[in-house]
Amino acid sequence: GTVDITTGSKITAQYAAYISGTQRNGTYTGQVKYVMINPSTASAPEGIESIVSMQDFAGLTPAEKASLLDTMIEDQQYQLRDIRDNKLYWVAKLKDGNIWMTENLDLDLSTNQTLTSMNTDLNLYGSMGYDGNNGYTCSNNSDNCKNGTISWIPERSTIASDNLNSTTWINDFNNPYSWQGTEGECPNNPSPDCNDGHSYANNYYNWTAAIASNDSSLYTTNNTIAANSICPAGWRLPNTASMTGGYEFSKLLYKYDVTNNNTNGAGYAGGGFSRIINNPLWFVRSGYVIGGMLRELSNFGYYWSSAVNSSSVAYGLYFASGNVYPAHNFLRDFGFSVRCVAK
Repeated sequence: GTVDITTGSKITAQYAAYISGTQRNGTYTGQVKYVMINPSTASAPEGIESIVSMQDFAGLTPAEKASLLDTMIEDQQYQLRDIRDNKLYWVAKLKDGNIWMTENLDLDLSTNQTLTSMNTDLNLYGSMGYDGNNGYTCSNNSDNCKNGTISWIPERSTIASDNLNSTTWINDFNNPYSWQGTEGECPNNPSPDCNDGHSYANNYYNWTAAIASNDSSLYTTNNTIAANSICPAGWRLPNTASMTGGYEFSKLLYKYDVTNNNTNGAGYAGGGFSRIINNPLWFVRSGYVIGGMLRELSNFGYYWSSAVNSSSVAYGLYFASGNVYPAHNFLRDFGFSVRCVAK
């Protein structure tokens, strides 16, 4: 509603709460912060309180993002909403200087839903054959969609949690498959609240689905970085390629003394396993999907990156209680977890 701008005026507001199907009974408290801006001298708020959705990051200038990073408290957890399905995700500014999701992506893909570059990390159309063959359309083909909106309709919907089998999930390197993990599955550090949601397994995606493609066959060259992803707009998959800006899982884990090496070293530093599955990183041993089956739940954790190894292989993070490989190579038909990094 309208607000009386005279000194001492009151604001009357109405609030609604998004309640998930797994929310437990109880009394919940929270805080609301009002940021008052004089329209005649208005400028964008600088702190995290100015960010409501994951997609708000897409509109930040480099200077605004730098200012935002300065105001965020390192390792403190914040919740943001993904406007594509209204799900809330924990995020944090971590010691590598990036803002990471600290829980797994839970986006369901649907052949009845069009994702666009306004809400999803869709950046490239036309190059390397990214056109109608990949399920993409463009509102302005004349400039390779640089000044238009890219749209993507997945050719296959996410498989329901009770319908995973060898018929619904085909081991396919080039076409998208995703599976809706069992609701409320909390495979490591089980607790009544699943660590406030940080430790949910959530959804699994093969690499083609993770890069928001209907045909990833054109990605064949080692250390190529996929242009698009199913992350929210303003976010992306981690980069594990052996090039400038790469090895992001490795650099992150090294900063928290999980590993002894900030490139692609394997193996834990002392106590590293406990640090990778707890605050503030909260990586989950969610296992993987292959051959129509969920395997190694509570034993191993797997996370896709954006980096290609070959026509059938991509890079990602693997860890278990006894070892960790921050940039390992995996067949692209596996269903792994996804974490996103703010751009």
